[in-house]
Amino acid sequence: MKIYFELLKYITNVKKEISLKVVLGLGLSLTYLLQAAFMSMIVNAVWMKKDSEYILKYILIVVVLIAIRGAISKWIEGYNKVLSAKIKAKIRRFVIEKAYDLGPGYMNAKRSGDMISMLQDGIENLEPFFVNYIPQLFVVLLTGVFIFLYLVRLDSFSSILLIIAMLFCVFLPMLTMPLIDRHVTDYWKEYSRITSEYIDTIQGITTLKILNAEKERGVFLNNRANAFCRQSIKNTNISLFNSDLMLILTGITSSVAVISDGLRVSNGQVLETTLTAFMFLAVECARPMVALNQYWHGSFLGMSVARDLFNILKSKPSITNIESPKKTGLETGSLDIIIEKMYFEYEKENEVLKDISISIKGGSTVAIVGKSGSGKSTLLNLLMRFYDVKSGVINLNGVNIKDYDIDYLRKNISVVFQDSFLFYDTIRENVRIAKPDASEEDVINACKSANIHDFIMSLPKGYDTWVGERGMTLSGGQRQRISIARAILKNSPVLLLDEATSSVDVHSEEEIQLALNEVMKNRTTIIVAHRLSTVKNADRIYALDKGRLAEEGTHEELLKKDGVYASLIKAQEVLS
Repeated sequence: MKIYFELLKYITNVKKEISLKVVLGLGLSLTYLLQAAFMSMIVNAVWMKKDSEYILKYILIVVVLIAIRGAISKWIEGYNKVLSAKIKAKIRRFVIEKAYDLGPGYMNAKRSGDMISMLQDGIENLEPFFVNYIPQLFVVLLTGVFIFLYLVRLDSFSSILLIIAMLFCVFLPMLTMPLIDRHVTDYWKEYSRITSEYIDTIQGITTLKILNAEKERGVFLNNRANAFCRQSIKNTNISLFNSDLMLILTGITSSVAVISDGLRVSNGQVLETTLTAFMFLAVECARPMVALNQYWHGSFLGMSVARDLFNILKSKPSITNIESPKKTGLETGSLDIIIEKMYFEYEKENEVLKDISISIKGGSTVAIVGKSGSGKSTLLNLLMRFYDVKSGVINLNGVNIKDYDIDYLRKNISVVFQDSFLFYDTIRENVRIAKPDASEEDVINACKSANIHDFIMSLPKGYDTWVGERGMTLSGGQRQRISIARAILKNSPVLLLDEATSSVDVHSEEEIQLALNEVMKNRTTIIVAHRLSTVKNADRIYALDKGRLAEEGTHEELLKKDGVYASLIKAQEVLS
């Protein structure tokens, strides 16, 4: 029931759109009710042997009502599409904005397939609930009030029967939600799980081919599909049970009301005109309830996704701004970075970084080295405030980074990752994303500085070339240089390089290093690297070991110490 009421509360976000749909629905129901009322008058007029002119007048009114209903139905059909698009766009925007708000720290703990399922099919499944069921819920309630006020003057007993049936149809889904809550949740979990598995399979198809593991993966997916099929059938049966119960009740109450009036007509307790009115209006009472039943059945799958949707929308971001964050002070091209006695952990009692103290002079280049898992990339994530330190402090120009506005802080930090993500768009837009208002000249100059302009111009469509999903039509080195062009275009005073050359060949590494030398000028630069050849010229090198700062110094100083850094150099020399 909690899910049901959570969804009902959400309509405040689309109340204008829902209100118009309710008005249209009421207009449609009104044409049916008026038609029924006039039809009963026509039948009574025939029984009472009224003249044909009197009867024809009511027939013309009925024809006009049918024409009006046709126009309203057409309007509703078109508006449903508009309403559907608006509601789905709003929900998707809320989810995406919340994902931005929660940040990488939250999203990294989620499977991408779960989020894709939510944004695509999950929100599609919610559409019938908001577009059809909720408006019809109000239509049934308001129509019920209107019919009750009209019929209670004719026969209170039958009127009460009909209104009870309508109220039961409204509240039955709410009453049964506690019984079906687990089933609808299990359905969505199974659906998200199988979607994630199919995405993994498509993305890992090359690996499956190399390992000759297609058959084993196929069996695994088949088992998942069968599990989902069983859960889907169970969900459908539960939904049909609810629907059948509503239909049975509607039919019974309508029949009892008419039969009751029929018996009392024969006893002289009720007028024949009252029976006629009830015969026609009972059908019209049932019509909105039958529609409500159909819409409930159609929106049942939406209940499955609702819990996960609200879990996301109600999640509190772990990284937030203070009450009045600073939005100035980082525009200078020379920023000092001081880290003092910093500790950090992803999970409780499992510290990744311990007692780290580092001082970086503005405009200098420092390197962070160490074995895999020593905390190098984590340090960069902390500088960008994807996570916050457990204890200690990180200062930029003497100010704790927590005191800066988060967007402002990240605006003044450029990053080149090991695996540069390119969007399914043109080369131009993939570069310009770093500075949306950049001119064409700015984009070209950034690409020239990144040593990628000549390659781009060699392509048939130049900067209008689409790079494919995740930039897979380009080589690793080309993707890296486009990422470097972004950093140059962004022109931030702090530059973070996270294994920027580790996944490319020697030739590409040389070209990337030339581009990096350009972007590093007059910036405070932090390099994280496995290939130690890229850090030899750093002003200062910090070596991490098991999350602690083991040693620091220049390349020559650290070689003389014959410690962690020297052992890393020796290990790479052996491998080479």
